[in-house]
Amino acid sequence: MEKGLLYLVPVDFTPVSISSTKFAAQLSKENDQVLLVHVVKSEEDRIAAEFKLTNFAKSHLTDFANYSTRVIKGAVSTDIAVIAETLNASMIVLGTHGASGLRKLFGSYAFKIVENSKIPLIIVQEEVVYNSIKKIVMTIDLQKESLQIVKSAARLSQMFGAEIILVGARQEDPIFKRKIDLNLTVAGNFLDDHKIPYSIEFVEGKGFEENIFQLCQDKNADMLAATYYESSFHVFTDSFVRGLANNNLGIPVLTLESENTSFGGQYSFL
Repeated sequence: MEKGLLYLVPVDFTPVSISSTKFAAQLSKENDQVLLVHVVKSEEDRIAAEFKLTNFAKSHLTDFANYSTRVIKGAVSTDIAVIAETLNASMIVLGTHGASGLRKLFGSYAFKIVENSKIPLIIVQEEVVYNSIKKIVMTIDLQKESLQIVKSAARLSQMFGAEIILVGARQEDPIFKRKIDLNLTVAGNFLDDHKIPYSIEFVEGKGFEENIFQLCQDKNADMLAATYYESSFHVFTDSFVRGLANNNLGIPVLTLESENTSFGGQYSFL
């Protein structure tokens, strides 16, 4: 039997944990597994947490059998990423509380989960409505690191038969235009090599975030994908992904921290 994917879902027992848990189950295909993880601060809390997590899973995964639960002692900010990597998880599925965004998930630790993870993350909003993933809008910017998310989006595309829409900001400066054209070409070549259908769209750089949302609406997109930049030296910092995650369309966001996979040479990760 072919081994499926493993979706790891951090659970803090809030409504967003219900959303992310159900979303992971709905994403799953035959042979895929969902692992629910809760983090406790001390061993004294373990038994109660294991009981609560077991009941949580039974309550919210009534039509899904391929799941397991695990309680770990540690720090949410670092150990979620560690266990995901140790278990070779395919994706981490995180929930957000709408307008307050990622910072509301496990307090201020959510960004640390993203920053510490070498595993791609799917961020879903509270009460998200699952739609079959047929179109993924993916942002490509001036940095070569923006291509980091291409492989993850391509994998989802292959799983669901989805089209990828590459989006860049229109550039007047010839140097910037060459940079983004190069990145779009590299991404397009990778998708061509893997026989993944894609198209390229440009939107105005002013109000880029809102323009992306409008494009998503026009194209009936089912998922957004963007590289997460922790560094403030990049044009798109963590606030960009936070803004995408809080979109009013309720579209899930696929992201990966830019610095957690090294580039041997330019674009060598592709």
